[in-house]
Amino acid sequence: MNLDDKVICTILLSSLKDMEKNYTVSLTEMSQESVYKKLLDDFTSISDMQREVFCKMNDSGFYDLNYVNKSNINKECKSLENMYNGL
Repeated sequence: MNLDDKVICTILLSSLKDMEKNYTVSLTEMSQESVYKKLLDDFTSISDMQREVFCKMNDSGFYDLNYVNKSNINKECKSLENMYNGL
């Protein structure tokens, strides 16, 4: 099986995101302070790696991000606010 760089990076990014989520749950349920501190250090490292992989993927053009102007963001926020208020 031949995997290109984008596929490999996507798999890595997905794995790091899953690890972050799992560490978050573990950290909230940890009762021993020494273990908590170790897990927090690990979590920070994983979070940094996840961000680095995302930035490298973005810099390599693996993402086609659409940039919108502030007025479009404001319109969407107002639309969502109206939907929320209508609940």
